[in-house]
Amino acid sequence: MEEDEAWKQIAGEEYGVSITEEEVDTYIQEGPDTSSLPQHLALADALGMPLQELNHTYDRDIYIKNAMWQKLKPVLEKEYGTTNHNELVEKYNEEVINELNR
Repeated sequence: MEEDEAWKQIAGEEYGVSITEEEVDTYIQEGPDTSSLPQHLALADALGMPLQELNHTYDRDIYIKNAMWQKLKPVLEKEYGTTNHNELVEKYNEEVINELNR
């Protein structure tokens, strides 16, 4: 997951955004752990684990980035001069790709 690591590294080193394990746990507990989406429940069932285990272990990397994005987004809005979500994602992904190609 070289791209994911670069994504998190840029957030931390360039924009001062980091996240603690406790913040990730809280994000998961308040969001994904409350999911009643049939697809989400079916995946947990297919993997033979409770939804909370799926969220806190199997899918944790996804939620780390989601929780970081909540903190990173307002910083990027100032940096890029836009509040357009798609533009923010596109510009930040360009930064990640540029870092990977260095």
